[in-house]
Amino acid sequence: MRRKIARGSETGCHAAGKRIAAICLATVSLSAAGHAADQCKLERLTEAPMLQDQGYSPVISVVLNDKANKVLLDTGGFWSMISPEAAMGLTPHTSPVEARLGLQGLPMTKYVKQPSIQIGPAKISDVEFFVAPEDYLQRIDATLGAEWLSQFDVEIDPVKNTVSLFSHDHCEGQVVHWPHEDLAVVPFRVSKEDGGHIKLNLKLAGEDVRVMIDTGAPESVLSMRAAKRLFDLKPDSPGMEFAEEDKDASGRVHKVYRYQFSSLDMGGIAFKNPRIMVADMEDRDDDLILGMHQLHGLHLYFAYKEKNLYVTSASGDIAASGGAPASRSDPLARVNAANLRTEAFAKLQKGDGDGALKAIEGALKVDPNYSDGYLARADIHVTRGERDLAQKDYARALEIDPDNLEVYIDRAQMEWAGGEESRAIADIGAALNRNPNFTRGYTVRADLEAHDKDWNSALADAGQVIRIEPMSGKGYALRAQLRAASGDYAAALEDQTVAVKLAPKSVVALNNKCWFGAILGKLDDALDDCDSALDIAPKDAAALDSRGFVRLKKGQWDRAIKDYNSALEVKPDMASSLYGRGLAKQQKGDKAGADADIAAATKVDKDIAQHFGK
Repeated sequence: MRRKIARGSETGCHAAGKRIAAICLATVSLSAAGHAADQCKLERLTEAPMLQDQGYSPVISVVLNDKANKVLLDTGGFWSMISPEAAMGLTPHTSPVEARLGLQGLPMTKYVKQPSIQIGPAKISDVEFFVAPEDYLQRIDATLGAEWLSQFDVEIDPVKNTVSLFSHDHCEGQVVHWPHEDLAVVPFRVSKEDGGHIKLNLKLAGEDVRVMIDTGAPESVLSMRAAKRLFDLKPDSPGMEFAEEDKDASGRVHKVYRYQFSSLDMGGIAFKNPRIMVADMEDRDDDLILGMHQLHGLHLYFAYKEKNLYVTSASGDIAASGGAPASRSDPLARVNAANLRTEAFAKLQKGDGDGALKAIEGALKVDPNYSDGYLARADIHVTRGERDLAQKDYARALEIDPDNLEVYIDRAQMEWAGGEESRAIADIGAALNRNPNFTRGYTVRADLEAHDKDWNSALADAGQVIRIEPMSGKGYALRAQLRAASGDYAAALEDQTVAVKLAPKSVVALNNKCWFGAILGKLDDALDDCDSALDIAPKDAAALDSRGFVRLKKGQWDRAIKDYNSALEVKPDMASSLYGRGLAKQQKGDKAGADADIAAATKVDKDIAQHFGK
C-alpha cells in the first residue's frame, strides 16, 4: 500500500530523467526559466534531528500512538519493524509470509498498521510494521526499512546532524543543495528482491567490490568468501584479528574477524586504513555491507528515483561555508582517525603500550579536533601511570566537545583509583547534569558507591537505569549484582530473573542467574540456566565455571571437574575454577591434585577461600 504524506502543494518535474531535466533547464524565456526553476526545486517533506545518544546511527524521534519513539532509518532492513512494547494497543495481523532475522533465524509472523506516524512536522498515514521478536530491537523502538524509505529521497547530514525526506519529483542532478568542495555521484541499483536494498560497486584496497549500503549496521562487514577471492585472506592470515562469534538457527558457530585494509574508495572520496569486519555471509550475493562506522563521515543524499547516491565528505560543507570552527571535527577525518583509534586499542590489548600511543597520536595528526582521540590517549596514559598527561588530554577532549560524556566518566574512574573520591563523584554528577538519561553515569557511580558499601545510593542509581531503559534488562542486572554484593541473594535472583526475561539470549544474564540460583540451593533451575548459556556460547569460561559450581554442590564430582577443566582451557588462571576443581578432587580422595589446585588458586587470588561461592 502506498503511504500518504501530509504536505503542502506538490512541485517538481514529476518525471526524472535526462530528457525531462533538459526541458526543465533549457527554457529561453525569462518567465519560463523561472517556472522551470520552480519545477526543478527540491521539495523537502520533513526534517528531523538525529538523536545524539544513539552514536552514529540515523535514529530520530517519531511519534507513534501519540508517544515519541526512537526509530532507526535502516536501508539494510528488509522490513520496517516495531518492538512488542511500542506495538501495544494496535491490532496484530498474521502475515502471509514468515520473515526471519539474523543468524539466529528469529521468526516474525505478525504485523501491525499504524494509522499515522509523525516525523518532524509531517504526518504519514498507514505505515505497516512487522512485530519484532522480544529483545531484538536494542535501545530503539522501531525501524523504517528499505521498502518504506524508497518512497522518498533520503538525506543524512552529519554536519547539521539531521535526516530529511524529500519528494522524488525533481530534475535529475538537482539535489546537492548544501555547500561543498568535493562531490561523488555513485550510481546504484534498488534490489526489489531484497525489498529495496541499495546495491552499488566500490573499490576496497583497489579491488572492485559489490556493496550494500546499510545505515542500520554499526560496522562494515566483508564476506569471508570475497576476502578469499579478492585478497587471499583466511582466518589465520597475518593481520586477521578474531572479534567475536555467533550461532545461527542450525546451531553452527560463525566466527567474525577484523582486518585493516589500505583504502575504501567511494567515487573518489577515500577512507584511509579502514578496519572492517570479515565474516561468513553465505546467503548473500554482496561482497561488503557498508555500515555507519564509515558512512557517518559522509553527507549522503539517496536519490531513489534517479538511482544515484550523492556524497560529499562533509569537510566540503564546512570549508565552503567559511571553514570549521577550531573545536569542530571534520567527519571524514574523524572516520580515518577512528580507524587509527581502533588500531591503538588493539595494540593496547596485546600489551603494546608504545604502539598504542603511536597509533593514537597518528589519529590526532589526521584530525587535531578529535575529542575521542584525546580521550583515548588519556586512557592509554592512565594504563601507563601517567596521570598528569591523562589529565591534560581529558581537559582537551572536553574543551573540544563539552558534551563528550565518556570523558567525565573515564576521568572519574582515574580520580577514584587515585583516592580523589569527591572529584570523581563531581565528574559523574557533571555528566548527569548534562544528560540525566546517560545510563553509564549511573552505572559507574553505582559501582563506586558499592565500593563504599553505600547500598542505598547504589540501588537508587540502578533504579535510574531501569527508569531510562526499562526493557533492556541492563538496570535489573546491575541491581541484581548490587543486591548480591550486599548479601541479599534472594532479591538478586528476582532481579536477575527479570533481566533474563528481557534478554533471553544474553549469556551473561543467564550465567548470573545460574550463579545466584546455585548459591540459594535452587540447583536444578540453576543447571538449566547454565545449560542455556552454554547452548549459546559453548566455550564461555564464566558459564562453565558456574556449571562446575552447580555440579559441585550437587555432588557430581566428575562432572564438576570436567566443567572446571573446560573453563581452565579457556582461562588457565581462573581462580574460582582452580579452587572448585580442588574441592571436587578432595571429595574424590585425590589429595595431591586437590592441594595443587588450591595452591594455584590461592596464588592467583589469596582470598579465594573466603569468597568462593559468594
